Amino acid sequence: MLTHEHVTQSAAYLREKLPFTPEIGIVLGSGLGPLAEEIEQPVCIPYGDIPFFKVSTAPDHAGRLVCGTLSGRRVVCMQGRLHGYEGYAPDEIAYPVYVLKELGVQALIVTNASGGINTGFEVGDFMLIDDHINLTGKSPLTGANDAALGTRFPDMSFAYAPALREKALAAAEKSGTALRRGSIGMEVRLVQFWLKIARTVYPSLNTLTVDGKFGAGTAAAVRRFQSYFGLTSDGVVGRTTWNKLYEVYNDIANRLLTASLRPGEYPGILRRGSTGTAVRELQFYLYLMSAYESSIPAVSIDGSFGATTENAVRAYQRFAKLTVDGVVGRATWNSLYGKASILRVSGPVVTLKRLPYPGTPLTVGATGDAVLYYNLLLQRIAYYFDSVESPPLSDRYTDETAVSTRSAQALLDLPETGAADAETWTAVEALSLQLAAVSPNPDRDAGQADAYPGRAMKEGSVGPDVGQIEQWLNGRCMRNCGEDYVTENFRFGPKETEGVRAAQERADLLVTGTVNEETWAALRAQSCECEEG
Repeated sequence: MLTHEHVTQSAAYLREKLPFTPEIGIVLGSGLGPLAEEIEQPVCIPYGDIPFFKVSTAPDHAGRLVCGTLSGRRVVCMQGRLHGYEGYAPDEIAYPVYVLKELGVQALIVTNASGGINTGFEVGDFMLIDDHINLTGKSPLTGANDAALGTRFPDMSFAYAPALREKALAAAEKSGTALRRGSIGMEVRLVQFWLKIARTVYPSLNTLTVDGKFGAGTAAAVRRFQSYFGLTSDGVVGRTTWNKLYEVYNDIANRLLTASLRPGEYPGILRRGSTGTAVRELQFYLYLMSAYESSIPAVSIDGSFGATTENAVRAYQRFAKLTVDGVVGRATWNSLYGKASILRVSGPVVTLKRLPYPGTPLTVGATGDAVLYYNLLLQRIAYYFDSVESPPLSDRYTDETAVSTRSAQALLDLPETGAADAETWTAVEALSLQLAAVSPNPDRDAGQADAYPGRAMKEGSVGPDVGQIEQWLNGRCMRNCGEDYVTENFRFGPKETEGVRAAQERADLLVTGTVNEETWAALRAQSCECEEG
C-alpha cells in the first residue's frame, strides 16, 4: 500500500545518489526512451535498486531513472514507465511520481504513445493532452488516504497545467512542429464558426460542418485557410492561426472585406474623397487606435473618406512619426495595420461594432446593416445552442431568419412571433454577446467575471450580468429546496425577482427585488456557501 513513509525512504536513497535536486521530471513513454541519451553528465539508477520501486517489464523500457542536465535545466527522467497490463496496481504505477515530488520536482512532463479515433490525425503526429476521462474505474487514491501525500479529492480542473500547455504550443509553433490538440467542444465550434463565416466572403475556402469535432474535414479547412492567408499550412490552430481567424471574422462582421481584399492588404492610396470597403477598413483601424491613443479622434465607420477621417489620419501620422499629409500611402497603411493588429490580440478592445435597435420590428423583407448585424447575432447563438436555427449571413430578413428568430425566442422564453421586436432584439444581442465574452478569444477579460457591473438590475434587465445573477440564484437552489430554479437566459424576469428577494431576506437587506451592489455581494456569497456545502 502507498504510504508517505515509503515515499520518504525512496527519496532519501535517491538524494544520496543524485548530483543535485532536479526541478523537472519527465516520464518517457514508448518510443521516447532515447531522449534520456541526450541528458548531459547523466547519473543512472535502475528501478530495482530504489526501495519500494517496481521494475518495468514492458519491451523497450529501460527501467531506470536518469538524472542530469537537459537544455540547461536540471531534470530527472523515468526511462520507461509502469503499466496496469504488467499486473501493477494504480498506486504502484503512481508511486514514482510521488517520489519525484518528494525530491523537489516542480514540473512534470508525461509522455506516451497511443492510438486514437480522431480521423484528422496521422501516425506519428504529436498531440497535446488537454483533459482525459478515466474509464477504468481505478484510481491510485483508492483505499486509506494518507494526508501527508495530499488530498483524496484533488482538483482535476487543471490536471494538465495551462501555462505548460501554452509553452508547449509556443515551442511547437516556433520550431515548426505540428502539435495537435484533440479537443472537442466550444473552442472547436468557435474555430469552425469562424471558418464558415470566412467562406461567405472567400468562397474558395472549404465548406465544413460546425459540430465541435476537430476531424479530417476541419483540419483540411484550416489548412486551406492557412494557405489562403499566407500562414504555415499544417492544419493546426496555433496562436497565429487563431488570431488570423478571429481577425477575419470580425472584419467580416464589420463589413471591411471583399473577395478581392484580405485583412491588412494594401488597397492603394486612400485620400479625401475615397469611398468603399477599403475606407471602412481604414476607419476601423483608426477606431481601434483612438480607443488607446487620446490624440487620435474617433471616426465613424461609414466608408467615406471625409474631413473627420483625414484629421484622424493626420493625428495617427503624427503619433507614428510619419509624414503628416492626411494621405494613406503604403507606409501609413502598413504602420496603422501593424499597430491595430497588436491591439486586437492584446485587448481589451471593442472589435464588433454594435448597432442600436432600428426602432421598428424587423420582419421578412427588411434589409440593411441592422439585419446583417442581427443575423450575425443569431448565427453565434445557433452554433452554441442546437435548438436554434442558423440564418443565412445576409442583410435581408428572409423566411429563414424568421424561423431562426422563432427558435431563439423559444430558447429565451419570448413569444414566438418570428419578428425581431425590441424585446427580442435586446435578448438576442445580450445572449450573443455573452457567448462571445465567455468563449476563448483574444479580447476576453476573465478577471472581471464577478465584479459588480456598476449598475442596479431589476425585472426587465438583460445581459451577461443578469446571467451571472441567474447562476448564483441556481446555486442557492441547490441548497434551498423550497426555491425554484430560473432559466439562465440572461433576462431578469419574475422568477429572478422572487429569488433575489429571498436572498435579500436571508442577508437582512432591504427586500426590493433589485440587485444593487450590496445584493450582488450577498448573492455571490450565498452561492459560494452552496458550492462549499
